[in-house]
Amino acid sequence: SDISYTPNNIRAINDMPNLAIIVKGDINIAENVTNIDALLYASGRINTCSSSTQNCRSRLVVNGSIVGKNGFSFGRSYFDPISRLSAELISLTPQTIIYPPLGIDNSTYLDTTTYTIDYSEYQPRVSQ
Repeated sequence: SDISYTPNNIRAINDMPNLAIIVKGDINIAENVTNIDALLYASGRINTCSSSTQNCRSRLVVNGSIVGKNGFSFGRSYFDPISRLSAELISLTPQTIIYPPLGIDNSTYLDTTTYTIDYSEYQPRVSQ
């Protein structure tokens, strides 16, 4: 079924609900699932429809991110001619970057005053 949460009483960054689902193998999402509020990581493939495309006529919304080391199979066949919304929508949420779930980052989250988003140095780009 759906994986959803409603944030209540968030006073600090470590109060934000944040879930990571880490799977050795494939992640197969059932046709009745319409909402996932989590980061999904699979060492195999992520399949947005675990059965035939004819059975997956509902829209899937993922608030988080998806990582499939062996790729993805976007199998939803949702279609609304008026709204023209996509069958699958993956929205990268800010907490996935700022405060990733434990197990995704090496941080222990004891110090919530500073956050490293990117520690790489890049050469400046010059247009001619």
